[in-house]
Formats: sequence, C-alpha cells, structure tokens
Amino acid sequence: MFPDPTMCFTALVHLQSQGHFAHPKDITPNLAKLTWAVRLAMLYEVHNLMEADATLEFVEAYNQVKEYTQDHQTTTFASIRSLQHFATHIAESS
Repeated sequence: MFPDPTMCFTALVHLQSQGHFAHPKDITPNLAKLTWAVRLAMLYEVHNLMEADATLEFVEAYNQVKEYTQDHQTTTFASIRSLQHFATHIAESS
C-alpha cells in the first residue's frame, strides 16, 4: 500500500530536531488547516464537475465527492480528522 503523502508530510513537519514530535497542542492548529484545505479542494472539484456538466446541480456534484470529506472513510481527510481528535484529546488531558 502506498503511504499517504499528506500524513507523511504531517509527521515530518512536526518532528523536532531532538527526534521527538511536537506537543499535540502545537499540532492541532495545523491539522485543522489541513482539514479545511481538503474541504476547499472538494468545493473546487464540485464547481469543476458542474462546469463540465451544465445539467449537474450542486448537490449532485457534491454527492460525487462527499466521501472524501467525511469521517470514517479510508481517505486522507478521515485520517487527518482522526489524528486531530486524538491530538485534541491529549492536549486537553495534559
């Protein structure tokens, strides 16, 4: 299985010079930005689908891509959201 490049980037960008990862409270804002970036990319794709097919309504176009912006799917978005929930729980517990 090919490793998810977004998750690899997320891991590498939060790796500290001492060899440990940043504290979860420092990671959650970046994860939130990534989730909004994925949502924005899907909105862009919805508009592209509507341009390609003039008969396609917004909801119909959204239904074609919605799985990529939902939790509990095998997607980058779901992986980021899961990690975000976990990091938030750790940050709030410490």
